[in-house]
Formats: sequence, C-alpha cells, structure tokens
Amino acid sequence: MDRTKPTQADNGRRHMALAPALVPVGYLKLLYSRRRIWTTAALAGALLGWALTALSPPRYQAHVSLEIVGLSGGQLALAGTATRLRVLGSQSLRETAVKRLLNTPGGPDPTWESAVRNATEGIKVSASDDGRIVDITCEASIPRAASGLANALAMVFAARDRRDRLDEARQTDERIKLRLAALAANDAPNRDALLKLISDVGLNAADSAGRVRILDRAETPRAAVGLSASGGAVFGLLLGLCSGCLFVVIRDHMDRTFKRPGDARRALGLRELGAVPNAAFEQGRECMTPAGVALAPPPPAERTCAESRPSWLAECVRGVRTSLIAGADHPQVLTVTSPTCGEGKTTIAANLAASFAESGRRTLLVDAHLRQPKLYEVFGVSNSEGLADLLQNPQRSPAELCREVAKSLWLLPAGVALHGGPGLLHEPTAFDLLASLRQDFDVIVLDSPPTLGVSDARTLAAMADGTVLVVRAGVTDPADAIEAKSVLESDGIHLLGVVLNSWNPRVYGEQRAQNYEGLNRWRAVA
Repeated sequence: MDRTKPTQADNGRRHMALAPALVPVGYLKLLYSRRRIWTTAALAGALLGWALTALSPPRYQAHVSLEIVGLSGGQLALAGTATRLRVLGSQSLRETAVKRLLNTPGGPDPTWESAVRNATEGIKVSASDDGRIVDITCEASIPRAASGLANALAMVFAARDRRDRLDEARQTDERIKLRLAALAANDAPNRDALLKLISDVGLNAADSAGRVRILDRAETPRAAVGLSASGGAVFGLLLGLCSGCLFVVIRDHMDRTFKRPGDARRALGLRELGAVPNAAFEQGRECMTPAGVALAPPPPAERTCAESRPSWLAECVRGVRTSLIAGADHPQVLTVTSPTCGEGKTTIAANLAASFAESGRRTLLVDAHLRQPKLYEVFGVSNSEGLADLLQNPQRSPAELCREVAKSLWLLPAGVALHGGPGLLHEPTAFDLLASLRQDFDVIVLDSPPTLGVSDARTLAAMADGTVLVVRAGVTDPADAIEAKSVLESDGIHLLGVVLNSWNPRVYGEQRAQNYEGLNRWRAVA
C-alpha cells in the first residue's frame, strides 16, 4: 500500500489533524509561547479596573428593617404586604421623606440636597417570604444621606400606616354601629353590651391587617460599598488574565493552518520530507565553549547550513536532504516553491543547496525569482548580471556569472530583467541553459516564485526532475496548499514531497529540541 497516499481515515480526520487536541501540558506550552498576549490583556484589565473604581464616586448603603406585628396568615396577609411594598415604592412617599430629611440640617457639605435627592433612585424594598419583615436599602454618595433617607422613609411610612389604620378603624366602627343599632333597639337591656362588642369587632378588624413598627434603624455607614481602587485593579487583572488565556486557546483551536510535523502530510497526501523549526528557537544561542568563549551570533537563517556550525535548523535541513537522496529517484535538478509568498521557500532552497554541497556534491543554487530576487543579498554578491542575462544572451557562458559562495556551492543570481522578465523562463533558451548546467553540476536547486502567484513556478517545475513544496507553520492556509498541489499535479509535475517550515518547537515538539540541545551543548572553538 502506498504510504504517500491519504487513506480514507486520514481524509476524515484532516481538519482534526490541523487542530490537534491539546493535553494540559500542551495548553501550558501554548500559553507560554503566547505569553505576550495574555500578559498584555492582564495589564490592560488591571489598569482599566483601577481607573473605573478610582474615578467612580464612592457609594454608601444603609439598611432599615420594618416588622409587621399582628399579621394574620393567608393570602389576605400577603396581599396586604404587597400593597405596603407598592406604597413604599411610590414617588409621593419618597418626596415626603426627602422633605422631612431636608428640614433637618445636613452639615456644611453643599452637595447635601443633591445627594439626598439622587439617593431616591437607589432605594430598594424587599420582604421576607411570610411578609412579616420588610427591608429598605438606600444607597447614596454621602453616608449621612443614605442613613438619613432610609430612616426618614421608614418613619414616614410607619406614620402613614398608623394614620391609615386608625381612619379605617373609625370608618369600620361607624358602619357597624349604624347597621347593628337597629338590631339592638329591640333589646334595650343588652344594648350597651352589644354596642361595646360591635366597637371591639371593628377595631379588631382593622388590626387584623397588622401594624408596622421600626425593627432596626439605619446606622451611618463607615465604608463605601463595592470595590476599592486596589480591589478593582486585582479584579481587572484576573479578568484580563482569564480573557487573554481564553483568547489564546480559542484562537489556536480556530486556527486551521499547519502547526506540527505530520499536519501537511495528512492534509496533502504527500511525503513529508522534513520539518524545519523557526530560527528564533535556535538552541545554544548563549552557550559558552569549554574554553569560556561565547559562541558567535547565529547567521541569517538562509546561511545556516553554509556556516557549518552546530544548528538544529541545519540538522533538520540535512534530514530533508537525506529524504531526497533516500527516495526512489535521485533528482539532479529540483525546484523549491511554495503556495504563496512569505512561506520561507528561499530559506529552504538556500540551506538545502548548502547541505548538498556539504556532502561533497557540486551544487548550484539558482535564483529563479526574477521578479523579486533575494539570494544575492543573502550571500552578499552583486546582482548586476545573472540568470536573466543568460536567458537574453544565450552566447554567454554560465561559468562567467556563477559565484562560488561556499565550498562546492555556487550561486547564479537572478540578474536584472525588465518588469521581472515575463516570458523569459518560457522560451526554449531556458531549457538549453538548464541542460548545459546539468553537465557542470551534480545538483541544481532552483529557488522559484510562489506557485499561485505567477506562472514561472510551474514552468520551472516542468523543467526540473522534481519539486519540493514548502508550507509555513501558522501561516499557510491548507486550502492554498491543496490548490497549489492540484495545479502542479495537473501539469504533470513530479512532487517529491512537502517541507514544513518555521514550526514552533516550544508548543509542538519541545522534546526534539531538548534532545538536540543535550547532544550539542558545547562546541570547541578552533
């Protein structure tokens, strides 16, 4: 069975493979690698929480408890309590309490009156389940305003309830007396006793609804409610920290780009030639040699293999070289391309050519990206003449323009072509030039433009013995990679495999980095 072809199970798990399930350790690695995001969110939350609490005016709360004494049970009692709650919430009763409170001196604070009037908006009334206890909560910007308004509202309500009960009792007593007077007229000896009984019945009927008394008066609050400035900062810090971590995890799960070795192989059904880590995670940057001499700063990523120094990136590129040599066919001319721009194909092409040269093969690195050449800057050579000149003037010898940049490694710059030389690579001259170069070099690596950008990459791939597709971890959209593969295969291009570039070993594969660091911790200086 061909291991390079995607199985039905692989196709069914394609999207799951691109977003691997993370174990708790994986979550910690992910959060550590994205620590700038959640630390920024935490600091922003702390600053915002401190600002909101520090700039907001303090608020003070006072509580008054009322007790309804002699309240009979049943639905009638609950209905009476509901009526009292509506009376407590009425605007007229609150205005009466405000007037009563303003008649008393409020102190030297000129904001006393406005604080008292604004406090009417912060009054809350609640009752217990049996309706016997009623709580009044008043919130104000001045402590004395909160306690004063709560007590004034309780006293006004109690006085009004007492007056209403007395008026109702008198009216009930008069009605009963008038209705039963006629019945008592025929029984003169017992008339006085009946009238007294009728009066008691009227008063008891009025008392059956219960009377209101103040159970606990409001005390002047000493501390403001809510969070202090420091408490707001801590709350904002925690909220920002949780939000930042949640954002990192959700974004990682929603990110469908390639992340770890194996993702591109499962998504594209191609042989994965290797995975190259991001140069930012190069091991041993600050290591000292046994002689106590610090190692030199690492070279640019494109020249890592050409520098011949311990490097994890170089070791991974050597693994790509080994995969190409160990294949069924040994390509002499290979094209390195990518689906779109910014995926590191130039880095892979330069290091792969240096790796072949390191193995003793005469290697030529050709900058075939005529529109945006870059390799001349990487190796510090002139770009005044190069591939474009050879294509425009076939009589010139390639040996004149090839520059030796390392042992067994030559570079053919792109040269200067008007508007990127459209059509130069499509002419028969390009095939003749490549045939001539085959006789002088063991391996030829063509750094081509992106496949989906221009048609040059497809032309170069058709002239080569095989093509390497480079995808970048966290950047390449799988849909673009699949489309690039489909375009190349429709042209009959021989795809040697795919290389995952710039993957993050701290999150996806830290053990590999630790193993390499343990084997290459020290290096003697010549």
